[in-house]
Amino acid sequence: MFQGIGIGVIAAALVSLPQILRLYLPSSWNYVPGLVLFVGVIAVILQRWVLDRGPRDSQYHGLADLLIFVHKPMAQGTPLSWVAHGFVSFLLAMAGGLAGPEGAAIEWMQAIQMRLDSFSVKWFEQKRRTHVASILAAAVAAAFGAPFAGLLLTFELGVGGRSLTATMSALTAFLGSRWLIYQFSLPHVELHSVLPHFNFLDWKNWVGLLLVGVLGGVVGSLLVLMTRYTQESLSTLFKSVTWIKIFVGAVLLFFVRWVSVQYSLPPEFLMEQALWSKFNSHQLILIFFSQFLTFSLLVGALGTMGWIWPAVSLGAVMGCAAFQFMPQEILNLTPVAGLAGAVALWAVLLNAPLSGVVLAFELTQDFQWLLPVWMIALLGIRIRGALGVKPLLEYDLMSRGHALYLGRSSNVLSLLSVKDAMVTDYAWVYEHESQAEVHARAAQSPYPFLPVVSREGQFRGLLTSDLIQFETPHGIEEVGSKRQFLEAKDLVYRYGVKIPAAQLTDSLKAVVHWFDEFPCLPVLGADQKLLGLLLASHVRLAYEREVGRRSFEFVTKEKNE
Repeated sequence: MFQGIGIGVIAAALVSLPQILRLYLPSSWNYVPGLVLFVGVIAVILQRWVLDRGPRDSQYHGLADLLIFVHKPMAQGTPLSWVAHGFVSFLLAMAGGLAGPEGAAIEWMQAIQMRLDSFSVKWFEQKRRTHVASILAAAVAAAFGAPFAGLLLTFELGVGGRSLTATMSALTAFLGSRWLIYQFSLPHVELHSVLPHFNFLDWKNWVGLLLVGVLGGVVGSLLVLMTRYTQESLSTLFKSVTWIKIFVGAVLLFFVRWVSVQYSLPPEFLMEQALWSKFNSHQLILIFFSQFLTFSLLVGALGTMGWIWPAVSLGAVMGCAAFQFMPQEILNLTPVAGLAGAVALWAVLLNAPLSGVVLAFELTQDFQWLLPVWMIALLGIRIRGALGVKPLLEYDLMSRGHALYLGRSSNVLSLLSVKDAMVTDYAWVYEHESQAEVHARAAQSPYPFLPVVSREGQFRGLLTSDLIQFETPHGIEEVGSKRQFLEAKDLVYRYGVKIPAAQLTDSLKAVVHWFDEFPCLPVLGADQKLLGLLLASHVRLAYEREVGRRSFEFVTKEKNE
């Protein structure tokens, strides 16, 4: 808990640092396009003489690298490399708000955490998950003023870890950032009264929102494809010379910023002005295309963790621009379309609809928009799926050879079989044994699951401890004028839950998705005989054991070289 509080305090300070420094800089400082070239030169120097000299992969894709650290800690990043990336993200945030303030905060906190952690943390995945979840939740909470959205985002990204630590870090970061805003009189986004009342009975409002949701799915998909095209094109042109790719990206970014220099604002304030209708239709279109190209170059060429705020801002501008071309009788207010676009793009890029909905509420403090925004987020994701486009994070992980499946490394899950994780020291009961015997066997079982088998050992069903305790030890069923004791098979038939079975040679990747519905799976042979039980907890242990083994091999290989 104290660790989470410390992370929250640091996150609040780092997120607020760009705003504090702007108080002491000339107002025209942020509007100089040449600053982009300056940041590009600094990024090239750091890449050429710091990152490329390290023993590990110098490629950097922001949020993807943070998740790679969870699953392969010894192969990705050092404290020095994270400091360098954080410095570039910080300069990008200062140079007219190219990146969001959350980027440098996440990267610097990761560097601090790696430096302070003991070496043993590299062998315990759960600790790494807790650290990453706390850092990510705290940065999002401080940057957006949305602690619950930050916490939910870690769940939807499959980070996991200890919820209490992540919760404390998010709440502390939120309170700390609010205190710094008050203490230094910092400008901040104010959207609490921007939205009008939503008429649930007016079908025209629903049509307008759905149109924005469809547009969000299409634009989000195009943004993902454009970003991937930028990454792949520059990597193909310059092969392994990463610093040239960064320099070319900075030059292109300079020209984009030069064209739209009058709209060089931090993304949070660009969104605020768009929702308050400060721009006309021509300005919104120019801002949209410049932000679209800026995002693809920012993520595809320079690489930063601070692309969440720019994505949300781009979605808001998209929605406001779309409103300008809608019939006034369909959706008659710009802030509605802007909020819908922001949530749609958040959901499409991050594949995190629930946190997007909560973010909209925390920004506006308006309950009435929860249902409409939820529908928009789901619709955007559906449209992206229909177009055959994956979330941006998934593409980044796949390009690095670290595809994830349900929050775990797909490669590791594919290599592990059910046999590697199943347990055989379980208790069982025959189908014709009485309920009293069922209770006796359940008391002896080391697990809260009791399989029911036939005399030949064939699987008949699975009883859980709570279902067994629900029946009294001397449960009796009235049948006509006779009384008979309930048998184990009667309990199985009464509760009638059909549980899928795993085969001994199945990979964990093929069966792990069933744990969303069932905490335990029977492992059966070809003749339907019970061979073991597969528990979610033991899958996690087998996975962590394999990750630890790989980390040990990596350290040994690195020392030998």
